[in-house]
Amino acid sequence: MGRSTIERQINNILYSKQAFGESRHEAKKELKEALGDDYKFGMTDDKIHSYASFDTYQKACQRFGAWLIAEKGINKRTNIQDCKQYAAEYIKSRLDDGVSVWTAKMERSALGKLYGETIEIEMPKRDIKKITRSRGPKKGDVHFSVKNNRDLIDIAIATGGRRADIAKMKPSDFYYDDKGNLWVKINESKGGRNRVSPILPQYKERVEEILKQHPADKHIFKTIHAQADIHSFRGEYARALYRAVSTDKDFRDAVLDAYPARHEYKTVKDPKTGERVTKEISGQNITTRQGKGSQTFKRDDVYCVSQALGHNRLDVSITHYFK
Repeated sequence: MGRSTIERQINNILYSKQAFGESRHEAKKELKEALGDDYKFGMTDDKIHSYASFDTYQKACQRFGAWLIAEKGINKRTNIQDCKQYAAEYIKSRLDDGVSVWTAKMERSALGKLYGETIEIEMPKRDIKKITRSRGPKKGDVHFSVKNNRDLIDIAIATGGRRADIAKMKPSDFYYDDKGNLWVKINESKGGRNRVSPILPQYKERVEEILKQHPADKHIFKTIHAQADIHSFRGEYARALYRAVSTDKDFRDAVLDAYPARHEYKTVKDPKTGERVTKEISGQNITTRQGKGSQTFKRDDVYCVSQALGHNRLDVSITHYFK
């Protein structure tokens, strides 16, 4: 019997990397401990921890396999490892075909997972002006009553939680620090990550009022309305939290104290050797360069927001929540 088809080889490789139910966050911590000083920001293990990620990566890799056969004339039983040289070309072709930078980066990640290494290719800047998710009114808004869902809206804006986070929240998850600030513990959020998030100061009394209405060990919400635009509420939280830490030094210090020290890295090309090297970012500001819409933010303040939202990359908070 000859070698398996490219399609089956891709499936076999991805199936071998399934780690459903295992914490991605814990896996990254173990990797960081194992690598020590060699660990760089953004590094992750070689496993796939989410069903959704597996489905997305599998479809992306199978598109690559079909492209190899249709566009490069590769025999369908060729060893997929011998086709790694075409990965960067494929991503470029996808960009040329008009897919978004977001899609291209996802597909690059998928092929990186397939081959167990980073696919080196320069990517265009992502245009924040093209993000439309949770921007402006949506059709589903007409089916969502603000009056009947006031508690849900206020908790969502006050905590910045994802839909699944809010569905699991209990009064016992909320606590005060020694400065009197109110916090919420969010366990096993996206990627299995645990985190704590500060309650927006202006919502503190409102959240206390809601918590008093429910038993400490019971979920605050039995269901989350399907039409609730939770991502939009997270955006409101992110922008309000940034304003809070930017204007209240004591609150900012309390938030920073709750999180690990900030360390960021970037990979650049060495002008002398042409090799890509990783360096720690030392600047205190971060600037978005979008033509006349350029803005500058304080890195520590954005870091507060990113940690509260459950993100590591500061640009995610700016790109997806601040605009």
